[in-house]
Amino acid sequence: MKKHQAKNSEIYKATNLESVKKHQVKHSETYKLSHLESVKKYQKKIETNFPPKPLSSLLQYKIASNFCKDTSPKAFEESGCAVCGKLTLLTELQQLSKLELNLDILTQQGVTQIERKKSSDNLADIDGPIIEKDLDNICKSCHKSISKGKMPVLALANGKWIGKIPKELQNLSYAKQLLVARVHHNRCIVRVSSGMRKMRANAISFANPTPKIYNILPPPVEEMDNVLAFIYTGPCKPTKSDFERIPLLVRHKKVAAALEWLKLNHQDYFDLEISYKNLKEYPEDMPPVVVDYKESNSNKDPESTAVNDMEDETGTENGPCPFVVHGLTGEEYSTKGLKALKAIALKHLTDNKKIAAVGHHKNPESI
Repeated sequence: MKKHQAKNSEIYKATNLESVKKHQVKHSETYKLSHLESVKKYQKKIETNFPPKPLSSLLQYKIASNFCKDTSPKAFEESGCAVCGKLTLLTELQQLSKLELNLDILTQQGVTQIERKKSSDNLADIDGPIIEKDLDNICKSCHKSISKGKMPVLALANGKWIGKIPKELQNLSYAKQLLVARVHHNRCIVRVSSGMRKMRANAISFANPTPKIYNILPPPVEEMDNVLAFIYTGPCKPTKSDFERIPLLVRHKKVAAALEWLKLNHQDYFDLEISYKNLKEYPEDMPPVVVDYKESNSNKDPESTAVNDMEDETGTENGPCPFVVHGLTGEEYSTKGLKALKAIALKHLTDNKKIAAVGHHKNPESI
């Protein structure tokens, strides 16, 4: 009996094991088939035809029309508002001459002044509303305010009129600006770096502990050493042609014209005395300060050089050499003399230390 039970148990185990194996094989084959089908569906889904089919006429029309719309003059052409001077898209402007607007609200006293040509001319405000005469457009915001009889917040007549830059004050180099400035807040060290072909310049400005106010302009030439220093680095000493590219030359006629205009038209210059004697002392073919020369074989700063930059030199090869203005601030500089500041500035630049720079375009932007 026991032998028979043992034999049946072994037969059952063998039969059960065989059925399990068959089930596993069957399940594995089913899984492989389902997985293969899913892979084929995915491949079919991401399959792309190459070359692609031609664009439909509708899609071609849509692409062309959107391009024409985005590049049409209406999308980017701007003009200024005569009331506030803000640049606005032409599509958002209205022609002022075709509108029946009462501009009396823009007539204000003490905001504008007619330019004086000679000392005998009287001080007088511009007659009529204060607007930009060369413009005939008005923006929606100004139109809405004036229609309600209110002064637009950004209107030129709301104390924001500065007028156009007169020709006497246009294109003043840095040295000329120093000569016509009545208050000197800073002391500046200019470093010009020259290579064999290219030239670049930096200016480091230190705050003056006590601002200097002048009643006579231009100041004597020897006083310029107190507010300006010039350091030149390069393979050889600067030549006359090098000086002509640096914005530190003084043109007597330009400085005199600027001072005369300011005395006639600027309220802070009405009591100024113009010294033509001092002006004649300034040289016109070289900077008005002593030039410190330091020999250097390169005018590139490793810190600001890109990895893929293969140029041997940096800067401009022809024409005026603009300079970037930097600033160094701190109480430790307020008690130091100009010679010490020159040494600090030169060491700061030659050691390629980090500097926060603020670039300025040569022409100011209109309001």
